[in-house]
Amino acid sequence: MSVSICISFDFDGISSWSGGARMLMLERLLDHMANAKGVVFRTMEDVAAEFRARAMDQKR
Repeated sequence: MSVSICISFDFDGISSWSGGARMLMLERLLDHMANAKGVVFRTMEDVAAEFRARAMDQKR
């Protein structure tokens, strides 16, 4: 399973929640995920390269 997190350019904790609460929430989420068994963090570039490689293998 793969999960992507996209953060809006104004995700600075100021827009609607004061004191950086959204950034703290994101930090807690990432800490939780990092400590979960089997979780791997990868760049989108790596994921795209793997996807392309799999697609090429299926065409053969």
